Amino acid sequence: MQSSTNLVLTALEPADAERLSLQMEKATFARGACILHAHRPIEHIHFVEDGIASMLSTRTGERRAEVALIGRDGLCGTAGLMMAEHAAHDVVVQVDDARTVRVPLNALLDLMAQSASLRRVLLRYV
Repeated sequence: MQSSTNLVLTALEPADAERLSLQMEKATFARGACILHAHRPIEHIHFVEDGIASMLSTRTGERRAEVALIGRDGLCGTAGLMMAEHAAHDVVVQVDDARTVRVPLNALLDLMAQSASLRRVLLRYV
């Protein structure tokens, strides 16, 4: 696996990192882009490499509140790791040219089922 600046990915065992790298795809987002949409299916887990994203809770009347910040120490789509099919919150990029590596959720769940060490690292973040 190519070296990563994401701290969750750097904590993986080499064998887990190698298997995961086969599923990874780079993505770049502009400020204001929505990585995940509340109440929509989670298709990918995004590991932030550079930039910051906000997890936003939307209340009735479109009032929004930031409930978490996600940087290179984390990932977007934690509900998917817990087997949720839909995101509970919007995740919005806060800086231009934010970079992530993303992995299809189904592929990641399959890898987690095969590797206790991968499952342990990812669920520790949740």
